Amino acid sequence: MAQLHIKLKFATMKETSSLSLSVFVLLLTLINSVAAVAGTAGKNYPDSPNYPNATKWDELSKSIGGRLVKCPALAWACSSGVAYAITAESAKDIQAGMKFAHEHNLRVSVVNTGHDFLGRNKGTGSLLIRTEKLKGVQWVPEWIPTVVNTTGTKMYVAPQPAVIIQAGMMWQEVIPEVIKHNHIVVSGAEKTVGASGGWTMGGGHGAFSNKYGMGADNVLEFTVVTPSGETVIANTNSHPDLFWALRGGGGGTYGIVTSTVMKTYPKPSMYGINLDISAAANSTRDQLLDALAYYWAMTPNMTDWGLGGFPTVRYGSTYPGRLYAPGKTRSEIDAFWAPIAQKMIKLGASVSTKTSEKEFDQWLEPISPVVNLPLPFVGNMLASRLLSRSKLNEANIPAIRTMLDKLLSYTNMVLPYAVGGGQVAANRDLDIGLNPAWRDALMHLVVIGIDPKGAIEAMEPLSVDSAAYWGEANVAEKGWKRTFFGPDAHYEKLLAVKRKYDPKNLLWCSPCVGMDMLEERADGKLYTVV
Repeated sequence: MAQLHIKLKFATMKETSSLSLSVFVLLLTLINSVAAVAGTAGKNYPDSPNYPNATKWDELSKSIGGRLVKCPALAWACSSGVAYAITAESAKDIQAGMKFAHEHNLRVSVVNTGHDFLGRNKGTGSLLIRTEKLKGVQWVPEWIPTVVNTTGTKMYVAPQPAVIIQAGMMWQEVIPEVIKHNHIVVSGAEKTVGASGGWTMGGGHGAFSNKYGMGADNVLEFTVVTPSGETVIANTNSHPDLFWALRGGGGGTYGIVTSTVMKTYPKPSMYGINLDISAAANSTRDQLLDALAYYWAMTPNMTDWGLGGFPTVRYGSTYPGRLYAPGKTRSEIDAFWAPIAQKMIKLGASVSTKTSEKEFDQWLEPISPVVNLPLPFVGNMLASRLLSRSKLNEANIPAIRTMLDKLLSYTNMVLPYAVGGGQVAANRDLDIGLNPAWRDALMHLVVIGIDPKGAIEAMEPLSVDSAAYWGEANVAEKGWKRTFFGPDAHYEKLLAVKRKYDPKNLLWCSPCVGMDMLEERADGKLYTVV
């Protein structure tokens, strides 16, 4: 960008008196224009002239019972680069923080519990709001929406079983309460995942998505603190546009969710397969690739039937994992699985399987190596794509094998999560903010390694429109709008909700809807886009 230089020759006092006011106005306009071209800070920071002084911060702290700390006074309460942090114990604490940020044009970052592999909760100079102390879970046998419609009368909705989950809960705290009432809830595959945070708002795949749909499909209501500091109910009757966006359109950008209501289902039989595939004795790597390519080509058959799960290809040679089939009997599972296993054995693989019944939460023991990695680095190591139903089939085995060969040549971990199809596909007419690519995907394929760009290139030919899951992907995706949020029209609808509820862009995160309305530079600050 060419630099614009303005030289001012100061007039004598006599000459100045004859200059018209319009000239000074013009000069001031030019100077402001130059500043705009150079880019100005999009938020107030500790070194900004309009940043709140210590007295104002003290007033905020007193209004919320002293739950504001200056960072990094308490390391556990702070996150990367934030200036102040509120460890909220109620929605009122969050309201106070958001109103303060709105008044002083501060950046707001949000930290919940669970996992954030892409570092969306960092924020240099920001006000951090933590929600992990918002605890509580309640199963309701006949839940109905808790708000009135625009005419002031109750909207009739048939009562249904549901669970109300406060923002700071993990699935390991929620599931036992639901099981106690002989019900289950669609959850993450790891019990330490946050139940009412980015997992739900990013879509939420899990062990039982094939049977009951995505987490976002099963949300009935959110309670949300908006960037203006107002607490609202978002459901089909109240703030339906916000409800639409929060169901899969990403978290941390439209408002701060304080509680979520999700459907529950009568507990089915919980049989599944403990699976272990490896190269048979005296077989070659090529034979193992043949067997795995065939197995992946069977994905549509499996997911349509009701079998899916979370295996892992470790170091290119072993393939342990679990497959789940809620509602199926042991004999049904064994009969379905036997011909698939026999074909893999014939192709040169060793296949060991054990069908067993477990309690719902027993199937959710830690299975993914991702959760054991240092969180700040995971987003740089991950690569992922949603693989298409039209590309995972027997007619396309050569392409599947080519992709597998490339991935296993330069990476240590390949995670072929068969969590699409089934009810995920059947819910394609459900109008929510979730990336529409999920409805045509069968597998969420994650790769952990040192060459995420190469992994993405290898997966791309089998992907659904270059789509990836918002919660487990590479942090530097270049086409992030389409990859995480879908076609242009879908993203623009999400962006309209963002602009409506957060016009000052207080909630900025990456990669999130509205991210490119401000630019994060090397100093960690947000600047206006020029």
